[in-house]
Amino acid sequence: MEEKEEEIAGNYCASCGSPIPPGVVTCPKCSKAKIAGKRPMQTASEEATEDLIVVRTPEASIRRSVAYGTLTREQGELLLLLLSEGRLLDFAVRSVLSSLLKDIAEERNSQRMEDRVHVLIELVSVTMPSGDFERRLFHTFRLG
Repeated sequence: MEEKEEEIAGNYCASCGSPIPPGVVTCPKCSKAKIAGKRPMQTASEEATEDLIVVRTPEASIRRSVAYGTLTREQGELLLLLLSEGRLLDFAVRSVLSSLLKDIAEERNSQRMEDRVHVLIELVSVTMPSGDFERRLFHTFRLG
């Protein structure tokens, strides 16, 4: 008998949701017998959702930067094209390319963005020489 009491201790009625005290096998509010369930979990509070980290994909970062005006439409389209062409590359190269494109899209400092574009040009010249991306990057980002 003690085992049953322990099983329902701290439980709530599955029918009406009111608490069932330890030692009682029927709900004191609705008189349902032996129907006890655990209280449903509360939904996440606003405080908990503020702590969540949003991970953006490179595509989302590029599109967002174009929408905010950090990148021109032409620059965004070129970076998206590079990202789609990069899907054919080896995994290690593809992950470096994706990371670099995301960094360029999220960079707000123009000098650091230019430095990262130069690194991108070097990477593209080695991994995708047939795409003429090197020249297009120089032209699109107006590099000297």
